[in-house]
Amino acid sequence: MKPHPLPTLAVFALTLPSLQAVTLASLNTFTAGSEGWAEGGASPNPPAQATGPGRDGGAGFLQNDSDASGSGGRQLMWNDSAAWTGNYLAAGISAVSFWVNNLSAGGTGLSLRVAFGGPGGWFVSAPRTVASSAPADAWTRLGFPLAANEFTAISGSPGTAVWSDTMAGVTRFEILSSADLPSLTNGNFLRGDNLVSTVRFDDIAAVPEPSTLALLGLGGLLLRAGKLMRRKA
Repeated sequence: MKPHPLPTLAVFALTLPSLQAVTLASLNTFTAGSEGWAEGGASPNPPAQATGPGRDGGAGFLQNDSDASGSGGRQLMWNDSAAWTGNYLAAGISAVSFWVNNLSAGGTGLSLRVAFGGPGGWFVSAPRTVASSAPADAWTRLGFPLAANEFTAISGSPGTAVWSDTMAGVTRFEILSSADLPSLTNGNFLRGDNLVSTVRFDDIAAVPEPSTLALLGLGGLLLRAGKLMRRKA
């Protein structure tokens, strides 16, 4: 008896996510360097990989320091690599999340935000407050839903000021601490707060929409069913 062909729906479900792989699969575990996160060429303390135990106990996390002075004074970092740029809408990304450990001296708290730059200009989230915590393993997970009503357009940033225009063509993803709505630099980038801080980051991830997640699960089930039918044949 000839093997049963894999159902057409399974082929569709399994191949569709690969079309959006650039952003849907984005995940930084920091086992292989800083993975594209930067602060600017002039900064004396750019984000750097540390090889000690991260959030999950595995080797590697990202540490970013700020000294409240000059080009390294602000707690911010960005990524404009292929893993974090492109069409978030087509990729089915509903949120971004990451784990953070605030080890800033003197009890300095953070007002962490995420921001996206693109054809629509800059859009920034509301802040998430992260208190300083002495234990090195005191990690907190933050999630930021990618919805227009969760973000504020930065006035004066070049672009159409339309959320969907930026999210369909993201050119830079930024994480920064800013108690108030951040302002723009002369180069049309965002400013964080000047503060002395030591912050660790791990497992920066793109979160799929529930429908995309369900499609991936359906594809896996149909693949297993197809393999089972072939065995029986």
